[in-house]
Amino acid sequence: MRKIFDKQQKWLFEVAELPVSLGQNDTRIDFVLRPTDLEFYLIAECKRVNPAFSDWCFVKAPYITRKRSTKQLVVESVRIHLSNVKNIQNPITELEYFEHNMYSVGASLRAIDNAYEIGLEVKKQNSQNGENSPSSRGPLQQAAGQVIRGLNGFVNTLPKIYSNASRFNQDEIHEIKLMPAIFTTAKLFVSDIKLNESDIVTGKIKSDPDTLKEVPWLYYQFPVSPSLKNEYGPKVFQSLSDLLYMDSIRTIAIVSYDGIDNFLDQLYWTIA
Repeated sequence: MRKIFDKQQKWLFEVAELPVSLGQNDTRIDFVLRPTDLEFYLIAECKRVNPAFSDWCFVKAPYITRKRSTKQLVVESVRIHLSNVKNIQNPITELEYFEHNMYSVGASLRAIDNAYEIGLEVKKQNSQNGENSPSSRGPLQQAAGQVIRGLNGFVNTLPKIYSNASRFNQDEIHEIKLMPAIFTTAKLFVSDIKLNESDIVTGKIKSDPDTLKEVPWLYYQFPVSPSLKNEYGPKVFQSLSDLLYMDSIRTIAIVSYDGIDNFLDQLYWTIA
C-alpha cells in the first residue's frame, strides 16, 4: 500500500475503513483516494487471495448489446443540486445545511480496449488444495460485489458532506464521479479467445496457450444487481441497452501490486 500513498502529488488519501450503509446492510470501504484537484473518488477494495487460486483470468464476451459496438469506461456520476438553507440546533451549536436534489447514473469517460466481461479464478496445477474451485461465488465476485456495495453506500453518504452550508453556496451544482477499484495479490491474465467460436455441442473452446498473457491491471465490466444500487438512479430508460449501461454496468479496475503506479497515472490523465 505504500506505493499508493507515495502518489501524493496527484492523488490524496482521503480515508480508510469508512463505514457506509446500503439499504439494510452496513459495510466498510477499505480506503478512498481522490485527485488533488477534481471531484472524483476512487473507492478501493483490497483483496488478498488464496495462493491456490491466485491466478485470475479474463476474457471478452463476444456480444453485449446491439446498440453499442465499443467498450466504455463507465463510472458512477452523481449530480447534487443544493437548494434551501435549513438549520440544525443542538446543545452545542447551530449548524446550517442545504436541502438538495440528487441524481446518480452511469456515465462513460471514454472508450477502452482492455475491458473484459468474464473473469474466473484458476487453480494452480501444483496446488495441494483439494478444491477444484474456490466456491460457487469466488473471491473475484465477492470482491466485486463488496466494492460496488461500498461505492453505492458512499453515494448515500455524499449529502452529509456536500450539504454543509459553511463550505458551499446555495444553488451550487456538483458533478461528482466515483469509480470502484480492486487492489489484489492475484496475478491477472487475459486472453483473446473467441467464445462465439466454441463448439456448440461440446462447449469446448478453441484456444492456444500463447493467447494467455499476464497484465498488471485491467478493466472488468461488472453488471450490478438491483440490491447493490443506490436510491438515486433513474426510473425510466429509452431502451434495454440504456438500462444496461446507465443503470447496471460499472467498470471496476482490477490492479495487481506491480500495476499500481501505471494504473493511477493512466487514470489520472483519463479524468484530468
